[in-house]
Amino acid sequence: MIMGCKGSKRCLQVYLSERREILEKEIRKKWGKVQSIEWLGPKMVEGEWDWKELAGNSFWKALRIDPQRTRDFWPARGPHWDAVAKLTLTSGSNHYILFEAKANVSELKSYLRAGDKCGQRTKIEQSLCTYSHNVRGYYQTCNRLAHLNYIRKEFPAVKVSLCYLLFTNDNSHIPTRREEWLYALGIEHDKFQYSSQDAQAVFNYIFLDCSAFI
Repeated sequence: MIMGCKGSKRCLQVYLSERREILEKEIRKKWGKVQSIEWLGPKMVEGEWDWKELAGNSFWKALRIDPQRTRDFWPARGPHWDAVAKLTLTSGSNHYILFEAKANVSELKSYLRAGDKCGQRTKIEQSLCTYSHNVRGYYQTCNRLAHLNYIRKEFPAVKVSLCYLLFTNDNSHIPTRREEWLYALGIEHDKFQYSSQDAQAVFNYIFLDCSAFI
């Protein structure tokens, strides 16, 4: 059952439940030599999709990382991830993909709203400075990069990448063309002082059309 009524949540749920072959084909094209793809969250449970997102302990455990070892990095609740998948490569190794789903340009912008109860905000800001950036207006991108870089540095055996699922022509909410995405992403990369080459080394993007089913 589709739970999202509009926007990126609905687009992602439709692609996972009804168009997964198309999505997984794009994933295989980008990473190559993929033997299998297992969706860790959301995931299938007894033939039905459980749309619960991974966050906090459930996120770290999905990546086979002890949550207790991450307490100095980020508050226990952690960010919610739109989707996480484990790729089993033909070599036998695993590669985890952390997905962010976006259906319109405004979803790229966000701000840190955490209070400093028990030092939570301070911990977040310290980790952003250590492992990422602290660019005003792009908090979510900053914290995603912080998690990516933290895992790669502190847990090098865990192979991980960040991928944005960018939905085009979402008529359930705000239709966005591919050209609009590319323009907005260029602005974001400039804010982070990334060259095109730098951005390609950090970000992965998959564009998915929604005009046929929304």
